[in-house]
Amino acid sequence: MDLFSDLTLIIATYGQRHHFVQRTTQYWKDTGVHILILDASTHAMSASEQAKLSPTTTYLHYPQVDYFERLKIAIDKVESTYVIMHPDDDVNFKSVVHKCLGELKRDNDLYACDGVYSWFSYFKGELYSLIGKAISKTQIPLTDDPIQRLEASFQVVFLYGVWKTEMLKICFKRWPKKVSSPAVFCMVFQWCLAYLGKWKTLNELMWMRSYEVEPSSDRDGIKRSFYFHEWYYGESYRHEVEETIQGMVTSISEVNRGYEEEIRNHIVHVFNKNAQLSIQEFGNSTYDPHPKITWRKFLLNQLPMSWIRKYRRLRYMNTAPAGVLMKKQVEWLKNQGIQVNEENINELQSLLKDYYK
Repeated sequence: MDLFSDLTLIIATYGQRHHFVQRTTQYWKDTGVHILILDASTHAMSASEQAKLSPTTTYLHYPQVDYFERLKIAIDKVESTYVIMHPDDDVNFKSVVHKCLGELKRDNDLYACDGVYSWFSYFKGELYSLIGKAISKTQIPLTDDPIQRLEASFQVVFLYGVWKTEMLKICFKRWPKKVSSPAVFCMVFQWCLAYLGKWKTLNELMWMRSYEVEPSSDRDGIKRSFYFHEWYYGESYRHEVEETIQGMVTSISEVNRGYEEEIRNHIVHVFNKNAQLSIQEFGNSTYDPHPKITWRKFLLNQLPMSWIRKYRRLRYMNTAPAGVLMKKQVEWLKNQGIQVNEENINELQSLLKDYYK
C-alpha cells in the first residue's frame, strides 16, 4: 500500500527516545510514507533497531545538534510533495492525514492542512486523555487578506499538520541563526504561511499528543517555560527578535513581491498583539536564566540524564496519569461537534498495548 508515497515525516528525536521512534515507524509501516529521523542522542540507535526500520526510512545521527538546526537539515533533504514535522512520541491518525492530502491536492490555494488535536496517555491497559483539551477552532474564513489570516492563525496550531513542502522550505529559508523560544518557532512558521497563503483545519480528531512522560527540559535544549512575551520584550534578545522579523520580511517579499516596509509593519503589529496575548495567558513573568537552585534541581543537574529518564519512566508506568479515560474525552469531543473515528481510537489502543506489553 503506497497511499502516502508523496509524504515525508520528519522526526527530530533526542535523549535516547528510540523506543518512541520505533513505535511511530511501526504505526506507519507498509504505507509507503518516507520517514526522515534526525537523532541528537549521545548514542546512535543500535544496528539491530535500525534494521527494523522500513526501506523508506532514513536514519541520521547528529549528536548534540539542537532541535531547530536538525529541522533545517531535514527540510533540505525532503524530496516529497508534502511533509509533516512529526514529534517522536505523538500519533497522527493515518485516515485523517490522508484526507488532508486530498484537500491539499484539490485546492491549490491551501498550503497546509490539519485536524483537531487531543492528548493521550496509557496505564494498565487503559487509554487516558486530558478532558476538554483540544483545538476546535475549525471555522476559520479563508480570506484573501493576509492581516486577517495572521489574526486567525492565533486560534489554531497547524505547525504539526501536513504542509506543502515548497511552502515549508520558504518559511525555513530565513530562519534565524539562534532560537531561544519554542513559542517563536511555532509562531514564525505559522505567520509565514498565514501571510503567504491559506490553511485548513478539518473538523475531525487527527493529532494525538502524548503526555506519557514528562516534557523535554532545559537539559534537553528546549526552554518549555520560556514564553513569547519574555523573548519579545527581553533586552538580551533584541538582536534575535530583529533577525527573526527581518528574515520573515525578506522571505515573504521574495515570494509575493510586496513592499518590505508594509510587510514589516504587518508583522510587528502581529508580534505586538501576540506578546500581549502571551502576557494575558501566562502572566507578565520574566525568564530567569539563573534560577534559585533547590536540592531537587541540584540533584537533577548532577545525576546522569539516563538515570533521570529511567526514574521518570518507572514512576509514570506505576502511577495513573492525570485526566480521564479516553472514552469520556471522545464523548466530550463529539458533544463539541468534532468527528471522531472510533477505528482510529481502537488502533491507538492496540498500538499502545503492544508497546507496553
